[in-house]
Amino acid sequence: MVASISEIKQFLSNPDNIAIVGASSKEHKAGYYVPKFLQSIGFTIVPINPKIDEFLGEKVFNSLEEVNIDLAGVVIYRKQDEAEPVAIKASELGIPMIWLPDNIFSSKVEELQEAKGLRFVNNRCPLRDGRQLLNTPKSTYSTTSS
Repeated sequence: MVASISEIKQFLSNPDNIAIVGASSKEHKAGYYVPKFLQSIGFTIVPINPKIDEFLGEKVFNSLEEVNIDLAGVVIYRKQDEAEPVAIKASELGIPMIWLPDNIFSSKVEELQEAKGLRFVNNRCPLRDGRQLLNTPKSTYSTTSS
């Protein structure tokens, strides 16, 4: 089901393990600075990217299927046509919260998550929502390295 604002706030307020598909070593990309923010508010980042070995001090996995720890959610930083198949796999794996960021939509994944009673977010930014809903000042993190 589509997560309400209240559910998004609750999710962001209770940091846990969160996969980042499309984690990027490029500091100007959302796949870098959004996970950095999530890590700064307490989330354990589980990066997914077959092209890098380490990300923000964490071991990187090649795919969601390789992850051997429980995940509270996944944020998918892939282009629209690549994001939906990954989100479908995440739903098949039973990941409780699937988050598609700005300008990424999937009614199919929404239906899959709803059928399972699991949450889904699309076309929203975790960093922006975190700052607004948790009143996190920008000074507590940086979108670039020091």
